[in-house]
Amino acid sequence: MSGSLAEVMSNQFGNYLCQKIIEVSKEHDLRLIVNSISTHILDISTSIHGTRAMQTLAEVLSQHSVSLYKELEIVITQMNE
Repeated sequence: MSGSLAEVMSNQFGNYLCQKIIEVSKEHDLRLIVNSISTHILDISTSIHGTRAMQTLAEVLSQHSVSLYKELEIVITQMNE
């Protein structure tokens, strides 16, 4: 599944779908998203289309930084690798 989500996030049109899903997701769902893409974060971030989905994910995670601190830390750590 994680490869599939990473592919959709990096897709020319799929990234728009992912952005909307991320924007309306509850905290539990955001945890699932981060955990499922954790090994692909750098690839998604460097993709011309995936970068948009990652920006949205980072913005939403930062809005819930107290309860989703671990997930935000995963994203930041993976982007620095």
